[in-house]
Amino acid sequence: MVVIGFSGCDLWNSIFGTTFPGMAGKLLSVDGNKHFKEDIEYHQWGETHTYNKDGTFELDDFYNQSTTQVLQSWGLRGTYAYDPDTLTMTLTATQEYNTGSAPNAWYTYTATQTQTVVVQQYCAEHEFGWIYSKTGANWVWKWVYSGSDSSQPAPNSWQYIITETYALAAGTAGYSYNRTDIQQSGGNPAVTRRIVTRIGDAELFPAGAKFEKGESVTVHAKLTTNWIRSWDSVNDVLGAQQDQTLWFEDRTFKCMGDYIIEFPYAASRDMGG
Repeated sequence: MVVIGFSGCDLWNSIFGTTFPGMAGKLLSVDGNKHFKEDIEYHQWGETHTYNKDGTFELDDFYNQSTTQVLQSWGLRGTYAYDPDTLTMTLTATQEYNTGSAPNAWYTYTATQTQTVVVQQYCAEHEFGWIYSKTGANWVWKWVYSGSDSSQPAPNSWQYIITETYALAAGTAGYSYNRTDIQQSGGNPAVTRRIVTRIGDAELFPAGAKFEKGESVTVHAKLTTNWIRSWDSVNDVLGAQQDQTLWFEDRTFKCMGDYIIEFPYAASRDMGG
């Protein structure tokens, strides 16, 4: 996963108030119901994130079946609330795409079913970015997906948490990225479903850059470690470590003090919205 960003002070505006660095534009404002005041449609790779001023949202994920056929693999619909003070997006889903009950179609949840997503993200005029909060020496992003069905016997609730952690510094092994996917049902112990680990020798740009408020820092890392462990559904265990190709990884972050922002590669907004 390679992220291309913008560095250099001339590209950035004031980081105070609702103004965000140059090309991203201002942080979007909300009304009294925490809905955006205009219809918003963001794009990132095969994903489309739509937030309407009436409080409805739709997330869609597409993939290329072939060079001429694009298919949808997943999606959520429902209502949202965005808190610009905490940069928290809360989604309350009413429909899901491509479930086991209705493959290749939208499934509407029953009155006993609930599903929510909570994530910190920076919603700006032209693109959105993920928020990583400072935790000790690391920067951490978390995506929490929860659901329940009161019509089912206990345990009838679940939570799926994706946590991404960065350690960022110049020098040998100065870059590390870890992602863990954890699933928990009811009061049962959490089960690790996926682990991703990458470690690399890091250069920081501009030279001598530090992760301090107002700085834009690009990390250029030559990976020395790169592996994945995924859930083995046949044996119902976390599978063996699978080594991945070693590559160079570039990521750019905007430092806002106690958090940093990373704009996903190819993130943009449909300005026709």
